[in-house]
Amino acid sequence: MQNRAISLDQVISELNPKLRGWFE
Repeated sequence: MQNRAISLDQVISELNPKLRGWFE
């Protein structure tokens, strides 16, 4: 379960800049 949370956190931090680029 902890592994999943860490994976999600990593995915979110990786997607955040990409999503920001799309919205800007």
